[in-house]
Amino acid sequence: MDAGRLRHLIRRGDLAPCFDAAEDAVDGQAEECPICFYFYPSLNRSKCCSKRICTECFLQLMPSKTSKAVQYPVSRLI
Repeated sequence: MDAGRLRHLIRRGDLAPCFDAAEDAVDGQAEECPICFYFYPSLNRSKCCSKRICTECFLQLMPSKTSKAVQYPVSRLI
């Protein structure tokens, strides 16, 4: 994602700002990202499962325009 689009999403409130990671919650207000295990003052909420993740992890997990959607296997009873 380019810097201009990232800045636009943050200003609109669609994406949490990029904060410096902390190794522990100093003020008790920080939340832990379940992927990188760093603490941030603000996290994003995923649409699929409502889990909260930091912006850095979100950007790394976000599918690119050229990638195909992940297909989950469907189990069928025989």
